[in-house]
Amino acid sequence: MPIYNRRNFLKQAFQSLHQQTFQNWKLVVVDDGSTDDPLVELRSLANQTLQPVTYLKKNNGGPGSARAAGQKLICNEEFVAFFDSDDYWLPDYLQALIGELERIQEMDWVYCPCRRVDHESGKTLNESTFFDEVSNKPLGFRRLDHLRDGHTHLITNNNELVLMQLKEPINAGFQNSVFRATLINEIEIPYYRIGEDRYFLVAALLKGFRVGYINDVHVIYNVHDENISDTNLKKNDVEKAVLVQTELCRALRGIKRLTKIRPILTEVDHQVANIRFWLIGYNYYWQNGFVGKALYTMLKVLIGEPKNLRFIKTFLVSIIKAPIQYLACCKRSSDTHG
Repeated sequence: MPIYNRRNFLKQAFQSLHQQTFQNWKLVVVDDGSTDDPLVELRSLANQTLQPVTYLKKNNGGPGSARAAGQKLICNEEFVAFFDSDDYWLPDYLQALIGELERIQEMDWVYCPCRRVDHESGKTLNESTFFDEVSNKPLGFRRLDHLRDGHTHLITNNNELVLMQLKEPINAGFQNSVFRATLINEIEIPYYRIGEDRYFLVAALLKGFRVGYINDVHVIYNVHDENISDTNLKKNDVEKAVLVQTELCRALRGIKRLTKIRPILTEVDHQVANIRFWLIGYNYYWQNGFVGKALYTMLKVLIGEPKNLRFIKTFLVSIIKAPIQYLACCKRSSDTHG
């Protein structure tokens, strides 16, 4: 369980673990350089816990590096699960997923959907992350070829799942997955601050590990100010958001070192270009009034994608509208502070 300034969530996290119907577990807590002094609270909660609790503190490096540090302490276990301290496992989570791994010996990784909940109000935002939050239609990965074995859908074509993961979410994150330790011991978690789960999944699939999923919701994903991503940003948040997406691009480019399969390499380049042009260039910079940075970012992407008609059209229109966009953003800023 990686933690970073999550002291207020620790009681809920331990409550979730105590309520698991599967109780044969050990907990490794990796403190990623917290500044909210969680150790006193952790000791109190650990003293109320029958299972072994190990605490490791390290310098801040992001969730990827925290999980990688914990990875070294769990290599002798049979199954491994990563618990995000601000989420909540429903009581049958471990029992359900470990049970499927025990039953289906050829499966190495099993995951389930989350229910997304607004932490402050308790309102459900998405009943199941296997369905689109807006249209409520099933996500595309559920249409991929698979074998049905009881509750589990075992993916049969790993390369198809890699391409799907690059194109649209399949929502197989660390927080809603259980792994065989043989998989965890073979693939090192990268030290990315974002996108480490995407890289890890692709690496596992390309090495031939088998992935399956069940449709039952067993995880509550709490949405709060510290984990939500928003395109309508304040100006002082824009550069932070750009850094996050730049790190995601780095994680995606890292996938190119894992394979020589041309469709996968092409899709990685396509996704990186889209993130840089649309998310960073247009949504973050252009929409928030950083006109010069927006045009510069779009142009750099366009140089590498000179035949992309949507990029060309948007870039040319943006050049024409640049003076108006700049003045409009200045007016919005003046009205906000006036």
